[in-house]
Amino acid sequence: ADRTSIAYDGKYAVRPGILSTVGSHSNLTISLEGMDVSSGGLLTFAVHASVEMPVDVLYFTINHEIIRTFDKVIGSGNSGEWAEVSILLLPGEHTLTWSYQYFGMPNEDHAEYRTYNMDPRRVGNSWVDAIALQPFTGDVAFSDEG
Repeated sequence: ADRTSIAYDGKYAVRPGILSTVGSHSNLTISLEGMDVSSGGLLTFAVHASVEMPVDVLYFTINHEIIRTFDKVIGSGNSGEWAEVSILLLPGEHTLTWSYQYFGMPNEDHAEYRTYNMDPRRVGNSWVDAIALQPFTGDVAFSDEG
């Protein structure tokens, strides 16, 4: 992954490497092991996704299980539009991965190509920023009102 001055919080964010080979991918992986993750917590991050199926996609996984799929544009070029994501992280060791996958443009010979209109906002790069794990601070009660 690469970093530059585009950021949600602070000065830098991380983006996938530049991919031009169909079927290639770029991963950012963080292993939560040996840390005090025995009580779990709230995982938060911000994403600016410049992706669109069938061309490319950004997956977020925990322990190799897909938790979120970003397959449409979030934001517009470098306009600064970001989505905030919050996920309850259960106690234990975890591997967090943000995986950008490039599938390539639809082939001109396929019917899908003739009907494909790329979102004009799909320019620039995808970014991930402000990754944080806030530990649980006590009991939480949820109402069960339907």
